[in-house]
Amino acid sequence: MHVDCSAIKFEATSGGNSVVPIVATSASTKSTFTFAFYGAAAALDTVKAGIHPLLAYSSFTPTATAIPMHLSVKVPQTTGGTDYFYGLAPSEATHKHTIKSITKAGVENDKRIYWIEGEYSCKGQQLPGTTTATISGKYRFKLWAVQ
Repeated sequence: MHVDCSAIKFEATSGGNSVVPIVATSASTKSTFTFAFYGAAAALDTVKAGIHPLLAYSSFTPTATAIPMHLSVKVPQTTGGTDYFYGLAPSEATHKHTIKSITKAGVENDKRIYWIEGEYSCKGQQLPGTTTATISGKYRFKLWAVQ
């Protein structure tokens, strides 16, 4: 599964220590994800490529809001379907969220642009039910951070 959200504006409205939560559903894949990033460019400058938090999907809870650079996913079991696998917390070494690259780009509307590319692999569970499957994918986000 590939989710390219680079056409969507993920924009911070405040800097400092703020963490910006995202909940979005891809129109093309019907996958839903949560992600959070630092609102300040200075904080995003400290983020390195590598392993970052992968959370169980449970909509978007206040706890998840506070965890920067996390990812959680809900994906259709069948293409375009409304039957979903909900991502579970990592249970194996191969279950992880990896930010592959963070590229600082130009400035638009007084905000610094960052391109974030990553991938994930986790176990998903049908709810209600016990059917599980490995779900994996890649993403590309465009983030606007306060300078």
